Amino acid sequence: MSQEEKKKKKKSFFLVCKFVTQSKVMDASGSLDNSKKQKLAEGEHCNGDNEDIISNLPDSILHYILSFLPTKYAVGTSILSQRWKFLWTSIHNFDFCDEHLFCTSSKSVNYRKRKRFFIEFVNNVLYCNDVSKVHKFSLKCRECDPAHFRTWTSSIMRREVQELSISVYKEYPYMYPHCFSTFKSMRVLKIDMDISISITGSVCFPSLKVLRLTSVKFCGGLSLPEVTLRCPILEESVLKCCTWSKIKTFSIYAPTLPMLKIEGGYDDGPTDCVVKIYAERLVSLKLKESLSFEFSLTELSSLVDVSIDIYGTSDRDHHVASVLKGIRSARNLKLCAHSVEILSRPAISAHFLALPRLTHLEVLHGMTTSGKKLIELLSSMPYIEYLCFPSGTHSFLFKGYGRLIGTTPQCFLSHLKLVEIRRFGWLLEEQWFLKFLIKSARVMHKLIIKVTTRDSFSDKRPGEMPEKEIKELQMLARSSNCVVEFS
Repeated sequence: MSQEEKKKKKKSFFLVCKFVTQSKVMDASGSLDNSKKQKLAEGEHCNGDNEDIISNLPDSILHYILSFLPTKYAVGTSILSQRWKFLWTSIHNFDFCDEHLFCTSSKSVNYRKRKRFFIEFVNNVLYCNDVSKVHKFSLKCRECDPAHFRTWTSSIMRREVQELSISVYKEYPYMYPHCFSTFKSMRVLKIDMDISISITGSVCFPSLKVLRLTSVKFCGGLSLPEVTLRCPILEESVLKCCTWSKIKTFSIYAPTLPMLKIEGGYDDGPTDCVVKIYAERLVSLKLKESLSFEFSLTELSSLVDVSIDIYGTSDRDHHVASVLKGIRSARNLKLCAHSVEILSRPAISAHFLALPRLTHLEVLHGMTTSGKKLIELLSSMPYIEYLCFPSGTHSFLFKGYGRLIGTTPQCFLSHLKLVEIRRFGWLLEEQWFLKFLIKSARVMHKLIIKVTTRDSFSDKRPGEMPEKEIKELQMLARSSNCVVEFS
């Protein structure tokens, strides 16, 4: 190292220490008070022989201890004593967060000053640190200039970072300075920011186990509109508000992936992109989407739990049908009430007849929906054995549908054994649906209906129990193959 570089590093070290003292990073929530710092400095944090036990530990152990602290606290230990002064320069984990800036307005002079301190702090910590490999790097800040962001990410990418977590709020999106293929050494990748990332051809991440992306826009090339992402040992994947630009087909191969969550954001209209998932060991799938793109599921023979919250217009029915074709192995299904409106369309509901393994259905609270649509959807699910409304049936309007009982098919819920309705409010429409289920039980072997006015069956608080209505329902149940339990 040249003399000029030594001077520059010395200056950076001084600026880091200045940040520690001026921004009071060793605050009350995670720091040592003055008396404890004094004891450490004087060697009084010790055993009975006045020996400083912690400071006598090997550097490797002290580095390991510091790796669990946010970087501002790890650097703050440099003021304890000469023994601790340079330890932080060899840590392999970085955790930068500017949340201490949020207490003041972004327009104030104090905020801008603190922001400048934070940027200088990150710059100088990365410059002073002399490790060749970074294990973990976490950056969470309210604003970030593209130039500084490029400098920081370039620094840690050169050190083959294994776990990367970035959460940056920016008013305007910008392009990530590196191609997606530069993440190959990572085990954990978490990005939560409005950013575009270039990806072309086939990319493999042999070590990646966790992939969480929020508001990421994948940009392909005109010459290679098909992109393949291979993650042979992926264990968790969450894609939230992600979009695909200039990409016709985006394929994800994850043979070991057990859990996948995809959630959409702002819907700016349908696209011609097809997202294909190949995950033969996928057990759980959560989908909250407008399905502006086609979502293709292949080789999901291990799928058990599926949660669907879809919204959109009728011009995307073929996208919805594509999803249903891919969940043929599912056993448990959770639906939001407003999704029923879409799934009950004849062209879509017919696909439920091809789901013989689907035996458990939960209908969650959502936007108000026609009760007729619910009954039409249930008519397409003859294999359901368990039906649950954990938030009640308040989301459905059954008014005026009294004649539907005589028009339901003979196979309507013919395998149904148990129905649970929680938070029952005894409204007339709720009672109508309950009577509908009781009368439908005439074609069933036996049906048990559990009704509670509480939020959950474990809640022991008594609810309102109208005796007249209960007797009427129980008398109706006696003429059917049904047992109704109220609590």
